[in-house]
Formats: sequence, structure tokens, C-alpha cells
Amino acid sequence: MIRSAGDIRVFVLCMMLLSALGIVALGLNDTFKSFVSHENIWDRAIGKDAFSERLTSESLVRYADVGDADIGGFMLAFQKEVHIAAVKVIDGPEVTREFYPYISNFNFQYTVGRTLIDLFGFSGETAQTVLSTLAFLGLAGTISALVVWTRNNLGAHHALAVFAIMGFSALLLLRGTSTYWLIFLSFLPFLASLLLYRSGPGTAPFARLLLIVFVLILIKSLTGYEYLSNVALAAAVPVLYYEIRDNGYAGSTLWRIFVRAAVIGAVCVLGFACALLLHYFKLSAFFGSSEKGLEAIQLIASYSTVGSDTGIRGGPADQDKKLSEFIWMLLRTFYWRNWYISYALVAVLAVLVLRTLAPGGWGRQQRANIVHYLRGPLFPATLLALLTTVSWTLLAGRHAQVHPHINWIQSYIVFLPFLAMSLAELFAPAQTVLRRRASNT
Repeated sequence: MIRSAGDIRVFVLCMMLLSALGIVALGLNDTFKSFVSHENIWDRAIGKDAFSERLTSESLVRYADVGDADIGGFMLAFQKEVHIAAVKVIDGPEVTREFYPYISNFNFQYTVGRTLIDLFGFSGETAQTVLSTLAFLGLAGTISALVVWTRNNLGAHHALAVFAIMGFSALLLLRGTSTYWLIFLSFLPFLASLLLYRSGPGTAPFARLLLIVFVLILIKSLTGYEYLSNVALAAAVPVLYYEIRDNGYAGSTLWRIFVRAAVIGAVCVLGFACALLLHYFKLSAFFGSSEKGLEAIQLIASYSTVGSDTGIRGGPADQDKKLSEFIWMLLRTFYWRNWYISYALVAVLAVLVLRTLAPGGWGRQQRANIVHYLRGPLFPATLLALLTTVSWTLLAGRHAQVHPHINWIQSYIVFLPFLAMSLAELFAPAQTVLRRRASNT
């Protein structure tokens, strides 16, 4: 939370720096893209989702020109192998259309863009630009709030580490401008829990947090179901962190962590279910019957998870992959698209090992830091954050298999911020470690 003038200054400074870094990232992207003959090759190489950007931009331009009554208030689909094919399956062979809707989610981001056009008379291009700017500012504000929290609760070194791993990811900043993904929404349940959760047996603050998480999950689900398991599980990580930080590993504390994490999970499922219900009503209205609305929901779920018998995104037999293969796919997509951050993390870990093995005072201090870290709240919170990262890859295997170029975003939702905090904690000066020990006793 913003608690002082110093917090405001840090927040504003982070926003300014992230805006500057975002402009640099966009400039570098346009420059390098001009050297590549085929646009899609570059977009896939850097993990950019050109399809979704075209989806929203072309749909907003079309709405400003002719409206969208013929496609039921959905965005305009143009990918024949998946989205048009899905509509044809639900329609049946007797129905032919000139234009097909994008039915994979409720299209709430498109609804926001349409509202900008209706309220302010924007052109489709202007609405797209405004929505893209708001999406980036949302991401910048999310990162800045996370940096302020880290500075207040852990220290300046930890805050700098978080800013470095988030703010210097050119791909994250580029993804933040997407009007389809509105990627900042994926961070908000975690951020709300981090800022608002209070440890201990009190129920009123926790009830307020549950209401906020419900609304945030509902909004995220209305814009798309991608990475929803990561987003929901991430909201439970601060519960683990705060309870262990404030109350240790007592039996009652562990039970409270389990119960409250389960309640947060249930609220997230409720938010998802409400979004799914709204999606179902919209599909039923478009296709003309509740039966076809339900059939559409089932088809979308199948071709994103276990595979569909219709052949959209492959059949169920193609889903036979081992856990190790999914994890390797996730690591590989992150490494290739964030190579310089990957190398930096390897270098930091190498220095950590060397310092741990060093003789004399450095080695003793580093080993003491490690022991303190393992006993503290950051270690279990980081482990839980790591587990959230692979959840979507396991639950929505088909979606993960066909989107390897964009799955790296899962690492950023909660794991990489906590990893940055953990590394800063392990390298913390001796006086910082002693001060934190005293505060935890």
C-alpha cells in the first residue's frame, strides 16, 4: 500500500522508468522487425501473439464502420483451423455465414473497446491505441505497486531486484500493450492479496479481500481463460508468506494457511463460474438455443485441454505427454524468449554457489544467509509460486502445446518476483539479516 510521500515518489519513478523502457522496447521491436522478411517469424521468435492483436484491432475497426450485430457482439474470427471451425461445428452443415465470431471467451476487452467508440466517437484505430495505452499503464502500475511493497516489507535491494527482473523484460513490456491479453489483469489477484491480506484469525479484512479477488477473477475470465489456474493459485501465495512470517510454523498457522488458501481457491472458482455462465448466455443468444450454447462451451473446453474429437487443435491421443515434457516445454519457451534474463539468473546463482563455498568471513556470512532464508517465509512462498507456474501447462495441455511462444508469461505472474526477492535476500548484507531475525522473534 502507498503509505508515505516516499512511496509515492518510488511509485511515480517506477512508472516513468517503465514507460521509458516500454518505448525503447517498442522501438527495438520495430527496428529488428524491419530486417525480417516474414512478419510472423519475428513475432513467434520473440513470443509476440500477432493473432490476438489483429483480432482486437480488426474487430474494433469493423465495429466502428458497420457494427457487429451479425456476429452477436463477439470479435471477428479469421483463423479457419480453430475459431471459424468451432463455429461451423456448432452451427451444423445446414448453416452458412459470411462472417464468423470469435467465441473462445466472453470478449470483455472488445466490449471495453466498443464502449470507448460509443462514448467518445473514436475510430476503431483510436480505440485500439487508447486501450493499448491503458493496458500498458495497468502493467506499469502493477509492477510499480509490487516494487513499493517489496521496498517497504523487505528492503531497497529486494525492490531493485524485482524491478530489474520485471522492468527489463522487453517481452513482458511488449506483451503489456496487447489489447487482447490485458496482461496486467493476470497479476491483480496476486497483487491484491499481497497488499490487503492480514495474518491472524480476524475475518473482516479477509472477507473484503475475497470480494476483491472474486471481482478480479471474474474480469480476467471475461477477457480470456488463459493461465487462469496460475492467476488463482498466485492469490494464495501471500497467505503462506504472511502467516509464516508473522506466526511461524505452528500447527494452527499451517491449518489457517490451508483453510484460507482453499477459500481463496473456491472464490476464484466462483468468479470463473460466473464468467462462464455469462459466456454461456451470450453463446446461447448467438446460436439461438441453450443446447448449442452448452455445446459451444464444451467444445471450447475440450480443444483447450485434452483435445477434441472434432480434430480442432488435434485429437485426445495427441495429449499423451509426460510431466517432464511439459515442464521442459515451459522452461524452453521462457529461456529462448528471455535469454538475457536467463543468463543473468544463471550468473547470479553461480556467484551464490562460489560465495557459499568461499573460505573465511564471506563464506560464513553466505551460509548464515542461506540458513536464515530457508527458515524464513520467502523460501516456502517461492516454492509455492514455482508450483503455480506449471499448473496451466498441466491443466490446459492442448492450449500450452499450440502456444509455446507465449507460455513464458506464466513465470512472471508470481514466481519471478518472488525469485528476485529470494536472491536479494540471499545476498543481503549481514546487518539486514540480523535486523530481520530480530523482527521475526
